[in-house]
Amino acid sequence: MGELRRDALAGAAEAVLAAETVASATSPSCVATAGRIEAICRRRQLSFEVDEHQRTAPVTTSPVVTDAVSAACAQLGLRAFPMPSGVAHDAQVLTRLADVGMIFLRCRAGISHAPDEYVAPDDVLLGAQVMYQATRQLDE
Repeated sequence: MGELRRDALAGAAEAVLAAETVASATSPSCVATAGRIEAICRRRQLSFEVDEHQRTAPVTTSPVVTDAVSAACAQLGLRAFPMPSGVAHDAQVLTRLADVGMIFLRCRAGISHAPDEYVAPDDVLLGAQVMYQATRQLDE
């Protein structure tokens, strides 16, 4: 990089790649954020502005609910796959009121939260059966 070159797009590209590299090295489930942009902008002598719209603290699911979901899967002959979720859900708000857990359904080609998301009707039925069995167990 020449001393006179202060290209904002090149700086933004570097910042995005740096965030992606850090996220990938952390965990396969980690998502990239732009926390390193400040240092990159300073080094490249670029200005930047941060406009934070929302910050939501992560929450953990209840072991009681998670165990009930796993038991329901076992009762139905299904295998449970515990997995982290980095996306915001209503569960983050509901943890103040009750124990929460989540049941994820298999999506075609692994695509979710996108217009191409598709869950086969048989998988929707299995998810509903898991939820019903887990709820019954929690109600006992």
